[in-house]
Amino acid sequence: MLDLGESISLDSLAFDSFDYYSIQPWKAYEGSFFYVSDDLKNWTKHPFIVNTHATLDCSLCGKFRYLRLSNSPLRICEVTGYAGGEKVNRGKWHANNLFRPYDSASTHPKKAWS
Repeated sequence: MLDLGESISLDSLAFDSFDYYSIQPWKAYEGSFFYVSDDLKNWTKHPFIVNTHATLDCSLCGKFRYLRLSNSPLRICEVTGYAGGEKVNRGKWHANNLFRPYDSASTHPKKAWS
């Protein structure tokens, strides 16, 4: 999950990985989804194409603070955000491996905190 530190609007996010091995369990050029939220409770789903340099189109997402992927790649080396054609300051950004989507048949969340 990526915490942007504040609610912002982005045109896109670029996820860069070292090589094809790093994006496993995904395969290059397959479709997947990312989710955005402003409150960790309400998430909206958006498609993207997986690759070692994957660009996530955030232009229709509105303002959001949190982003999670439908699956986690093995390694990501850099995440860059763009707004108005310029790179945005990532000083408040934090990433972790928590909060995977819990909507599969094998996982059923019981509690959440606010």
